Amino acid sequence: MATASTTGTLIACIFWYGICCLTGDRPLLHFWIPYLVLPEILSIGILAGGITELVMPQEDVSNREGMIRLLIHYVLVTVSVLVCGFFYGWYTPNFWGITGMCLTSAAVYLFTASMNYQAYKRTANEMNRKLKEYHEKTVHFSDASGEESHGEMPIGKKEKSNDIFVKRDKKTNSQ
Repeated sequence: MATASTTGTLIACIFWYGICCLTGDRPLLHFWIPYLVLPEILSIGILAGGITELVMPQEDVSNREGMIRLLIHYVLVTVSVLVCGFFYGWYTPNFWGITGMCLTSAAVYLFTASMNYQAYKRTANEMNRKLKEYHEKTVHFSDASGEESHGEMPIGKKEKSNDIFVKRDKKTNSQ
């Protein structure tokens, strides 16, 4: 979470510094980012990661509780960004400055959520692939009485399909 939010904040800073370059009299190649902005960006990412650990559940919760926690999380992250951004001098504390920060926070939040979603999706796909491999290695087999058993047998010990019929025929013929 901290990595994605730090990356999102860095992208937001690049965007806003680019806007400053385009509206100012300095050419883009001669514009610089103050050194202190780098640890400020990192601190925002770490703070957002800490808030995530405190607010977001580690276990399954109901949809309602999950949505409430998500809303609380978003509000806490946005308020933290506003407070830190004010002390860092990232915006002018007026309507447009606060609105810009809130919109930027929302964009970074969406970026972070999409990055985490992709990571969770990759993990889920990998787990599903491993489960599929496991299930492909196991099959239902017949026991000695000819009745189907619901146990699993590794593929290496799998009987050929015609062997099952031969066993059943031998059992039927011998009775």
